[in-house]
Amino acid sequence: MASTLADYCRQRELSDAVLLSTTLVLLSLSTALVGLSLIIMGKLRLASAVTYIPMAAVSGYLAFIGLFAFNAGTFLSVCWLEERAGVVFSSLPFFFVFTSA
Repeated sequence: MASTLADYCRQRELSDAVLLSTTLVLLSLSTALVGLSLIIMGKLRLASAVTYIPMAAVSGYLAFIGLFAFNAGTFLSVCWLEERAGVVFSSLPFFFVFTSA
């Protein structure tokens, strides 16, 4: 969502301040709406509706979240090591795993 918004703002040649503020507001609003929908589902006792979602979809979603968290943490660690310790990982063949597109 943020990259789509950034592309939209850059196509219209808006400033970086407008891009940053718009992205932060929209991400904050979407996070608040997701939280509100979860609260409403909890109050209406609709959590049992999750049982209709196939287990493969739920486990795939959770596996992706774990992979994303692992890649993000590793990428941050590698960047920190490259900046502070001078270790260069980008020449190693397995580095593609840690880079994000």
